Amino acid sequence: LGIRPTMQARVNLAAVYILQERAAEAVPVLELAAGMKGASHQVWGNLGDAYALAPGMERKARAAYERAAQLAAKYLALKPADGAERATLAFYLVRLGERERALAEIGRALKTAPGDARVLFWSALVHEEAGERDRALETLAAAIAGGYSRAIVDATSDLADLRRDPRYRLMMVETTGR
Repeated sequence: LGIRPTMQARVNLAAVYILQERAAEAVPVLELAAGMKGASHQVWGNLGDAYALAPGMERKARAAYERAAQLAAKYLALKPADGAERATLAFYLVRLGERERALAEIGRALKTAPGDARVLFWSALVHEEAGERDRALETLAAAIAGGYSRAIVDATSDLADLRRDPRYRLMMVETTGR
């Protein structure tokens, strides 16, 4: 960042902070990125995540997720067949409490890109947040079987409760052999 302060460098640093459970440190980095020209829905979604995880900043998350959802919808108006982008929109929607709309969007994403491990991972996040643990486990197993990183699954705070479910451990043994 000292050499070349790009948006992507900021997003990457913030992602490291979030994975290290240092969300409060990610917030100012992402706020700078969100203020840059061309900030994408991913930047705003990451900012929403950082706000949601940083103590005392949770109330700011909604506005960031709303902006992320607006930008994702705008992108999808141009490229409606992009399953991965549609899956991220579904996540923003479920975070905003729009459960039915989120489930409809993740269903569309899965139909558009049925074998895409990223879409399957986002599906697990959406279904877990929507209170559909069985479906979350099912799509997470498919994501891992499709090559999605177990390290990311293990580090994703949104899946902490799911990882404590005994079915998760069984699913991991069945899927990965460990």
